[in-house]
Amino acid sequence: MARLVGRGALAGLIAGLLAGVYGLFAVEPHLQRAIDLESARSAAAGDTGTELVSRGTQHVGLVVGLVVVGITIGALYGIAMALVHRARGPVATWEPRVVWRESLRLAAVGFAGMHVLAFVRYPTNPPGIGGPDTIATRTDAWLLAVALGVFAGALAWRLAAMQVDSGRPQPLPTLTVVLVLGVTLGILFLSLPARPDPANFPAGLLWNFRIASFGSYVILWGGLASAFTLLTTRERRRLAPRAEVYAAAARG
Repeated sequence: MARLVGRGALAGLIAGLLAGVYGLFAVEPHLQRAIDLESARSAAAGDTGTELVSRGTQHVGLVVGLVVVGITIGALYGIAMALVHRARGPVATWEPRVVWRESLRLAAVGFAGMHVLAFVRYPTNPPGIGGPDTIATRTDAWLLAVALGVFAGALAWRLAAMQVDSGRPQPLPTLTVVLVLGVTLGILFLSLPARPDPANFPAGLLWNFRIASFGSYVILWGGLASAFTLLTTRERRRLAPRAEVYAAAARG
């Protein structure tokens, strides 16, 4: 378990760095335009507030934040991979194609549960959208959407893994995941308050920022699955000679 947690954390660090670099080049330009627009409006209204944190510090914070998120998610990813598929034996002994398949499936479910559902209900907004009097309500609603999505993703993954381990054929496990996530999305729309888009913000800039931000998490989860698989495959090659010695000793 400790080796899987460490491997997952290392994979998450790599994925976080990839997502951070992507964010600097793909997200930051749209974010800067949004900040410039908000600054111009504030200046026109006579508000000349000072910048509390420099943009350079914010750039560093973006990368560091995604690395920390990647390490955290990666450690949990390694634990989930081990716990859900205990019946298959140590992950490092799986065939590479099995590791790829299960890594991508777990990443897809985690990505959907942790980010997609919350994003569909509450798309990411750049700074300057929404008044300070509603920030607590908006934050609480978003956190609740993430929590429900994580729970749904974990439940969907567990149910699908149980069906795979018991020999149920596709597409039943996949349909189970889709059903659980779909029902959860319906619950999010029915139970959480709506957050209307701003009427005084350029729609093109808004959606360019949202799509670029969403791409950060696509790279984070895709990079996590890829790095975890490559590290596991490397571990399997390292353990292969030892396994052959044990097998020969058992036969002799």
